[in-house]
Amino acid sequence: MSISNNIIDAISRIYVMNYVVDLKHRTLEIIRAPEEVHKIVKHFHGAEQTMNAITSYCIGKEYQAGMREITDINTLPERLKGKESLPHLSKNKTVKIENRTRTVRT
Repeated sequence: MSISNNIIDAISRIYVMNYVVDLKHRTLEIIRAPEEVHKIVKHFHGAEQTMNAITSYCIGKEYQAGMREITDINTLPERLKGKESLPHLSKNKTVKIENRTRTVRT
């Protein structure tokens, strides 16, 4: 494994879940997630369905609207236009994941 891959692997371990969304093809690939998430998402297809399922099953109800705002792939291309990140969504959102509280940095 290269140094870059080791760094990416180490950073990704601080998050409960890591996935890559291909906006052009509207697909989602899970890089790392708990086994429970894999069991849930195997029944869904496409990025939007999969992210909605993850939000519905893994995020506390009171935080789901905020999470959907962050992961809305219909608005994401416009929000990313000309940017590498989304600094205008820089506020942290706290979400409840599997009975643990995590801060989502966007």
